[in-house]
Amino acid sequence: MGVVYMALRTKPLVLGQDAVVGYVAAEEVSSSLKTDAGTYLDIGPANEEANILFIFYPGGLVRPQAYEWLGVLLAPLGVRTLIPEMPFDLAVTAINRADKLIEQNPLETVIIGGHSLGGAMASRYALNHADKVKGLVLMGAFSARGDDLSELDLATLVLAAERDGLATLSEVRDGLGRLPKPQLVEIPG
Repeated sequence: MGVVYMALRTKPLVLGQDAVVGYVAAEEVSSSLKTDAGTYLDIGPANEEANILFIFYPGGLVRPQAYEWLGVLLAPLGVRTLIPEMPFDLAVTAINRADKLIEQNPLETVIIGGHSLGGAMASRYALNHADKVKGLVLMGAFSARGDDLSELDLATLVLAAERDGLATLSEVRDGLGRLPKPQLVEIPG
């Protein structure tokens, strides 16, 4: 019954639904919905080749378009952002979702990241595929207690909000020891 409910509650993936708008000229960004490696948002520079591939796993029960703003803001910096749709909107059901995206979109520098549950699963992906990724970005997230990435050669950025009710600053700080050279950015409020 729960699986049926999750399948029925999933809404179609639509571009341009994100309520957050970045201050980037529309002609600088190319956004599209792709289905060649599963369904995903593909956001990148419009007039130049991207030099970085950033794969971002959505938080639990959060649709990919909620993070479209992130790809829009990164595009002028030469970053191509891919935000995959996950089964039942849960990254834990498709931890290796990045495999096909990396294969279909080969760039020398690959960074994986995610928000909340998506961040924990991106962290696990980085642990199991250290040969494929050069960076990790965790937004309101921390690696699972059994996932120790501290020995990896991996640039790591951790974003944590002071009043995040799910990934508290205390939990995020506790998880820093499991990450390789993490740079923590604490967001007040």
